[in-house]
Amino acid sequence: MQPSPPSTTPTPTPTPPSSTAPAVPAPDTALLTVDAVATAPEGSTLAVRLVVQRSLPADDAAASELRALLSDACGPDFVTDDRLDGEAWGLVRVDVTAESTGDVDWPDGLPISLVSAPRGELGAAAVAASADPLATPVDPAGELGPCLVEQQLTGPGSGYLVLGIRGDFASPDAQGLFWNGFRYGFTTVLFGEPSGVELSDCVIEKTSLGEQLAAPEVGYSERTDAAECSAGIPPAA
Repeated sequence: MQPSPPSTTPTPTPTPPSSTAPAVPAPDTALLTVDAVATAPEGSTLAVRLVVQRSLPADDAAASELRALLSDACGPDFVTDDRLDGEAWGLVRVDVTAESTGDVDWPDGLPISLVSAPRGELGAAAVAASADPLATPVDPAGELGPCLVEQQLTGPGSGYLVLGIRGDFASPDAQGLFWNGFRYGFTTVLFGEPSGVELSDCVIEKTSLGEQLAAPEVGYSERTDAAECSAGIPPAA
């Protein structure tokens, strides 16, 4: 019997790891999703995602966890039960996730700012972060309190923000429509200074629900560059 000839089947080429995390379907309550890849100066990467959920009335039982977090973070000088109920506040949950996609750990002390800080009249809105890897920074200029600064993502993990909006359910004709009076996303500029992080692969999607539940008089714009991946109300000129 003749020996079998050697196999000539080529060895499969290994597939390099993807720089982005697997896509996860947005929940049915999602209004807007923002995805990007953040790269630190030494090369470590994070696949980051932000999902804006539909607003809930502050007095809705389903919003009790959000209400408690916002109240605890902001304190009675800024957010009280009387204000939340009497001024018909809405509470928007913004889920944030970050997944390491390389072999190098994300550096300690190198945060990414989350574009969500309330703008405009003081007391019209407030924002709070849940816990690690989300953190509330201290404004170095001392001009903004903890509920008015842009919250920060400090590394891999998941958490959520609560954006409280005064009067979001005050009108019978506009129930939870004011979420789009703000911007949402990621920025590598920390209190006016570049951090050295770069953003890429920015993908922004406003859902059909987001199109439906939006105050029509509010403008909308997107920014997708190395410094910022965000969408929402156009930045002030």
